[in-house]
Amino acid sequence: MVLCFNELGCGEAALRKFSAIMAIPGLAHNTYRRLSKKVGSAHREVTANILTAAVRAVSDAYTHDRDNEDSDADLGDADGDMGVADGDVGDADGDVGDADGDVGAADSDVGGVDGDVGDADGDVGDADGDSVRGSAYGGESESDSDSSGDSDGGEDNPDGIVDVTVSFDGTWHKRGFTSNYGVGIIIDVMTGLVLDFEVLSKHCQACALNSKREMTDVEREMWRREHAPNCEKNYEGSSKGMEKEAAVRMWRRSVERNGMRYTKMLSDGDSVAYKAVCDLNLYPVKKLECVNHCDKRMGTALRKKAKEAKLGGRRRGALTIAACNILQSYYRNAIIQNLGNPGKMREAIWASYLHCCSTDDNPQHQNCPRGPDTWCFFNKAVADGRQPPAHKDHVGTPLSEDVARAIKPIYERMSNLALMEKIKHGRTQNANECVNGQIWAKCPKTVHVGAGRFNASVASAVSHFNQEYVHLSQVMKKIGATPSHELRIYQERQDSRCSQAEEDCVPAKKRARKQHKRDKKNTTRALEKKEGQTYGPGML
Repeated sequence: MVLCFNELGCGEAALRKFSAIMAIPGLAHNTYRRLSKKVGSAHREVTANILTAAVRAVSDAYTHDRDNEDSDADLGDADGDMGVADGDVGDADGDVGDADGDVGAADSDVGGVDGDVGDADGDVGDADGDSVRGSAYGGESESDSDSSGDSDGGEDNPDGIVDVTVSFDGTWHKRGFTSNYGVGIIIDVMTGLVLDFEVLSKHCQACALNSKREMTDVEREMWRREHAPNCEKNYEGSSKGMEKEAAVRMWRRSVERNGMRYTKMLSDGDSVAYKAVCDLNLYPVKKLECVNHCDKRMGTALRKKAKEAKLGGRRRGALTIAACNILQSYYRNAIIQNLGNPGKMREAIWASYLHCCSTDDNPQHQNCPRGPDTWCFFNKAVADGRQPPAHKDHVGTPLSEDVARAIKPIYERMSNLALMEKIKHGRTQNANECVNGQIWAKCPKTVHVGAGRFNASVASAVSHFNQEYVHLSQVMKKIGATPSHELRIYQERQDSRCSQAEEDCVPAKKRARKQHKRDKKNTTRALEKKEGQTYGPGML
């Protein structure tokens, strides 16, 4: 019963209410606390085993991927040798005669070219191998500038340590940065498995109660020594510093505990966690930016500028909230459509800006795509040999001169090449946000909890994320209960639901959902236009 209510995000009060409604015997407070500790201990043991299996799976995945790339490199070298061999045959033909010799020499040159191509193929194979393995200490490999963006791979190190790309994020139990509890989570980018987490608590209820008791200094010191192994407080500092501290602790034990080096860190720019990790001087760590957070920063900067400079209003070219949202979507599309190429990302971002600033007197479409299939109406008309139509009829989000001048520094800051290099991979921290959501579903932010239940909720959420609902059976066995047949049916049903969710993520179904939303919105607008104004402030 305690396990069930904890999984549902309910505590002792909800259990008492349920017992009263169902007219069944309730649990005494001490009994509930004892059972909660037992369930929490089982969750932590199961989660430790699941994390060990996840680390092993991630290491195997990187090793398997590296071996495949090494095989491709060997094939490339083989092709190179064949090219050189063809060149030798050409030389042999060239020795036959002068006339034939010229042809033979030509054949020899062709053979030499084939040989070079073969060697190039071999080099590409090696580069691909490096793109999976990465550099020994997480620096840029040769393939970091290719079209696929940053690699996820680990180096084939003689010490057996794997270099991996991870996503890191922190979350708190209470909003407003006054929380007593926080947690930092590290997820492998390639496999999507949680590798490690750190729970931080700056509150211990036993210590708080003991501080109010009348005791001598000797008695208090003796109590602290006895209580130290069971103290729930493991952090001294502000709530804002929890994310940084969690990152420092997990990076310090990355090699010792998991046999890994987290050499590439995908995280947001909201905290100084990355700087704190670099200051440890354990090994070089490269910073990667989350596309979602960059997109969010762009929208926030535009809305802030519109408010501060009073650029809104109903005039044409004003920076309204709707215009900010559209410009933000243009910014994100420019990144997503040019992954792996920072230069093209920057060009596409400025193309959207200049397109919106263009007028009939001053068209600025030099950065827009060209050709008959381009989205730019101006360049499309030029490609078709037609006179470009008026801008006021085809620029959906026009920007006036004063607005364009005000937001230009924002575009310069959010499109610099250094930032484009960090987001050319196109990855996000959605996996971390998913784990955070599962934690707060089991331990709501609106309910006060102790450190014990918070730790159990985090462990349960991590196990759920890595193994879905299978971990519940393992927890029940740990506490001496037998998993029921209904639990197995529930697990199968939830697994099928997750499979359906994965199927719904395919691009075709995403496009169909977006089209359905657009159709629904258009239908609503048509009805509102037909009915006229039916609701509004001060109508009567």
